[in-house]
Amino acid sequence: MMKKIKSKYLQPYCSESSYYIQSRIGMKSSSEEEEFKLKINQTETETETETETETETETETETETETETDSKEEEEEEAAQRKRDKVMSFLRKVGRVGGNKDFTTAMGVDEGPSGKSGGNIVSEGGGKKTPNAYRSCTQPIAVIDYIEKDEKNDGLVNDNVNRMIPKASYYGIIDDLSESFPYTSCGTEWAGFTDKVMGGVSMGRLTREEVPGTKSIGKNESSSSSTSQLETRMANVMRGRVSLYNNGGFVQMAAPLSNNPALSLTVDASFFDGIELDVLYRGQEDTESFNIHLRNLACVRQFSSYRNTFEVKNDQWMTVRVPFKSFVGYGPGSDVTPFEATELRRIGVVAIGKAMDVFLAISGLRFYKL
Repeated sequence: MMKKIKSKYLQPYCSESSYYIQSRIGMKSSSEEEEFKLKINQTETETETETETETETETETETETETETDSKEEEEEEAAQRKRDKVMSFLRKVGRVGGNKDFTTAMGVDEGPSGKSGGNIVSEGGGKKTPNAYRSCTQPIAVIDYIEKDEKNDGLVNDNVNRMIPKASYYGIIDDLSESFPYTSCGTEWAGFTDKVMGGVSMGRLTREEVPGTKSIGKNESSSSSTSQLETRMANVMRGRVSLYNNGGFVQMAAPLSNNPALSLTVDASFFDGIELDVLYRGQEDTESFNIHLRNLACVRQFSSYRNTFEVKNDQWMTVRVPFKSFVGYGPGSDVTPFEATELRRIGVVAIGKAMDVFLAISGLRFYKL
């Protein structure tokens, strides 16, 4: 029959080992009991040592885990920052952020890098679409106007017959500002260039903004003077300072004409008669002169171009026509080759040749055919 274990033996040791409870049964002498207690104490000491070792190991593991976690978090944060930077770069590229193009420190010769647009242009919204989404700048658009008949040659007898006849004009739109800045409506981009690569110190900036000015609306019937009204237009504005210091002397805004260089670097504008632009100048002079520069395949150097000059009045919106037949070649290649509009690469509007503060606003730019 199994002996009953008294509580004074069970209480101190029952939590340590069931082996002790079983072994304590039947012990007769105190020496046996003391020897057994000693073994138990040794076992407890070894267990505590093992527990401390395990605890230290767990602590070290936790420390290593925390270090690895911190390192992983840093890597994740760096990856997230790179992703944010990439997203912002993409947003700038497609035109979701930004607002103007400052080329104060930009370098370029008269026509800028050949066949290339300027870099670091920031759009104010909208973004660029695929080339197929744009209308080519050489695709004609017909506009019907009505003009008075020449009574000497029309042979009409009845005076009640309408004396106005329709007249069609054709335009190829380079930029009507229907796309967000700095994109043109034909799918290319505006860029700015100065004379800094030549050692000059001219500077400039491109923006898109509303520009107020006067608009002539014809002559007053009671006098020979013309009448005008205030008109505000959205325009691409070239601001800057042209300096002749150190052989410099120009500020330019320019854009390629082909919106799909993968297919062709040039456009054929031979159907048209010239360039037409809606423009306003603001400055100290009553009138000021600016240039239109065109590049084609005959322009073999960066500073080669075909040039023509137009004149505008101060603080007045004007429509100016610059005929192709008046363009003159400058620089290697273009100086010995007659101008042809069959393979145009680039158009530029330039303040050149004199020291001046520049404010030139362009609300429309196109080819025209009368």
